[in-house]
Amino acid sequence: MKKIINILIISLTVILYASCTPEENDIFPESSANRIAAALKADKDILTSAKNGWLIEYYPSSSQAYGGFNLLALFTEDGKVTIAGDIANPDNTAISTYNLIQSAGPVLTFDTYNEILHFFSDPKNPSGIGTNGKGMEGDHEFLIMEASKDKVILQGRKTLNRIEMTPVAADLVWKDYIASIQELEEAASFGVYAYIVDKTVVSVSTNLRNLSMSYEEDGELKEIGVPYIVTPTGFKFYRTLDIGGVPVDELIYKESEKALVSPDGKAKLIFPPAILSGKWYMAYSQLGAYGKQCWDIVNAGNPDEDLYYVYLNEGNLTFGWNPRGTTSLYSGTLGLSSTFDDSHVTFSYNGVNAGNGNYYMANVEDFSYILYPFEQVTFTITMDDPEHPTKITLQDVDDSTNTIVLSNKVIYYPSEK
Repeated sequence: MKKIINILIISLTVILYASCTPEENDIFPESSANRIAAALKADKDILTSAKNGWLIEYYPSSSQAYGGFNLLALFTEDGKVTIAGDIANPDNTAISTYNLIQSAGPVLTFDTYNEILHFFSDPKNPSGIGTNGKGMEGDHEFLIMEASKDKVILQGRKTLNRIEMTPVAADLVWKDYIASIQELEEAASFGVYAYIVDKTVVSVSTNLRNLSMSYEEDGELKEIGVPYIVTPTGFKFYRTLDIGGVPVDELIYKESEKALVSPDGKAKLIFPPAILSGKWYMAYSQLGAYGKQCWDIVNAGNPDEDLYYVYLNEGNLTFGWNPRGTTSLYSGTLGLSSTFDDSHVTFSYNGVNAGNGNYYMANVEDFSYILYPFEQVTFTITMDDPEHPTKITLQDVDDSTNTIVLSNKVIYYPSEK
């Protein structure tokens, strides 16, 4: 009897549990395949909604070592894409195909070769900019992070770089836009700059579209890379630059100031003075008393040769000697490092010599005196014409007898008095 009661209780419990268990309803009215297809179609609708295309701020290399490049891309319903870019002639476009696929999220893939886009990912390294066998290591597949008709944010599947797309204005002419970028880059790009912010002067060198900055902060040497993209108005940084507590996202080209300036005016990227570009010739007659003394010592130490020329070449000191009674010429370059602001330049000998530079420094008596007017010296710079100088005067800020007047005209046998 007890067994029968227990069985009845268990049976009743099972029945009650079953009656209380809710039915599981499918949360999604459509299958996952249909949902994915709908999401990809929505992304395609956004891409094709920009009737004059999209501006893509493209950064190859996971370290952004080469900086950023502008691409213009027009997507059409039939899966075709037309691309232009600032690495090509403004008139050039390339047509290929694109696709939208699902792979851990919606992915935009450029699935056939496009000579402009795939320039950045071609392992053959056609430009010689990247590494042989790897190229610039750019992406051609991108995870879509967010998408609207006003902005699309992509992430490179290989580099993980953030790629921003914005719709192109209906009246913008592609070739004119590309040309304006290339023209600004030609006007504003130099091998070296000085970045001035909050009384801090930062030495800057360039590698394609990446600024290498070095400066002291609290007694410690800081070295940073600052990748940027060129716009029709200036440079736009990949990430915010912050030195001295002054955040800067972009710099605007100011021709009158010979600089790129932050919108609030607190930071400037100053172009190098003319003395650091091209060839600037020296002559004994154009030296101050101190320079003449140094040249007298140099000439006395090499009595069998005549100084054929001396000039600053991209900021380094280049010389040539002519052995008397011959047509021979022995030339060399002595390496000078320089820092500058908008009206001064400071030189120092760095020992990075070329040609016969090392030989003359080691074997010709007192030859090092040719460097003395420059070594660890800060000069005030004066030009006869700020726009197109033909003569530049360097005046030592600490020694009034150390004056150097340089000319862009070739001067041979400069020791003649």
